[in-house]
Amino acid sequence: MNAHEMLALWQQQYPTYTVAQLYGRHVFEGLLAIKNCAGITVFNGINEEGTQAFVLIGTNPQGFLFIDDPIFDMGSFPFPPDTNTFAGFLQPPAMSGKEISRETAAVMINKWQEEQPEDLHATLVSRAEVEVLLMISDCAGIMICNALDEEGHYTLVLLPVDATGAVMA
Repeated sequence: MNAHEMLALWQQQYPTYTVAQLYGRHVFEGLLAIKNCAGITVFNGINEEGTQAFVLIGTNPQGFLFIDDPIFDMGSFPFPPDTNTFAGFLQPPAMSGKEISRETAAVMINKWQEEQPEDLHATLVSRAEVEVLLMISDCAGIMICNALDEEGHYTLVLLPVDATGAVMA
């Protein structure tokens, strides 16, 4: 099953949930720059507008979160959500993703867990996975997409994007 099919399954199953959020490469570089960062935990959260949003927190090799280091949200949403191109972002990848406070992150994550107790709370993405995407020539950012695998299990798909927000092959 390819990424497009996984994203389409997500959209069919959860038409009112967020399809994807785009983050500039500075977000991932900032998190990976944390001493001993082994990966990034992507939490589901609900932002002030009541919309599903991701919260990104660096994670050490033992799985502990770096909650006193940069925490990011404020990714740019596709507008309109289009799983074929993901073009038409509200802001360019270089501007997508801003630091948020630990308190804001906790509120967003707790709200998701209260409203969606049966849904997945977080996914760990390894440092190597992120680094491979950032090594792609002209990669300006990474889009984190909600998806369902062939068994219908929740997963994330990470896609590199160029400076215009277009998904790179």
